[in-house]
Amino acid sequence: MKKTFMGIIVLSSLSHFAAAESYTEKFYRKLTTAELSWAQKQEALKEVNCSEYLIKKTITTIDGFTILSEDMLFTKRPIFPQGKIVCSISPYNEENKEFSFSSEEQGTVDGVAYHLSHGRVVAGYIGDGLFSWEMECENRKSKNNDSSAKFCYVKDLQFYVQYIPELKEINVPKGYVISHGETHFSAITRFMVDKQEISINSKLPFIYGESAKEVFKIIKPTSTISYVAVNPLNNKESDYEVSGKMIEQLPAALKILERTWSLYKN
Repeated sequence: MKKTFMGIIVLSSLSHFAAAESYTEKFYRKLTTAELSWAQKQEALKEVNCSEYLIKKTITTIDGFTILSEDMLFTKRPIFPQGKIVCSISPYNEENKEFSFSSEEQGTVDGVAYHLSHGRVVAGYIGDGLFSWEMECENRKSKNNDSSAKFCYVKDLQFYVQYIPELKEINVPKGYVISHGETHFSAITRFMVDKQEISINSKLPFIYGESAKEVFKIIKPTSTISYVAVNPLNNKESDYEVSGKMIEQLPAALKILERTWSLYKN
């Protein structure tokens, strides 16, 4: 049975987009003039290049409080010149008069909006409204736990486009990987952009290297991606499809993905 992501993602994408917007509006407010003057003097926030400030509505006084620094795994500046960083201040330790903060970059690339957190967790979403790509960066350990490397991805349910370092042990070059699943893959056995079939290396469960480049070279805003993946638990094949707004936003998502990967620290 064909599983069409175009229809299935409506609820999940809408929920995380709407939840983020409504949460901010419900629990945070803009700073008063006095609070803004205080915030701009905080060393922790000076480091992050905040363009806009929000504060938790439950905070009634800032007298004697300081904001704790954040261990940044990511750049302290916007990843694109048009991006702005919004810093949100929250309660942390009232007894010690300490606040914490989080920072999120907001901007657009080729007319597509993105929201990306800066800090210990680098995650966000690309797109607005009902359809958006979820995005995250992380460090993954090697099989022997003797090294780690940085990986970033955008995803639509189980359809992933990842940007990875070179994986010498399996002869996969640095660049894009297309997969069904993040690390536990359902092997892709057939992959098409519109009616053009993409060659697949049957030894690995994902698409990479020149084949991945070919996908992004021929894809158009009106294209449909269709593919077959095998569930490793029952060895059954299923058909999947990605189309519409998700494909329209994919070129911008790839630019954001690659830029984020280049700046992410491991």
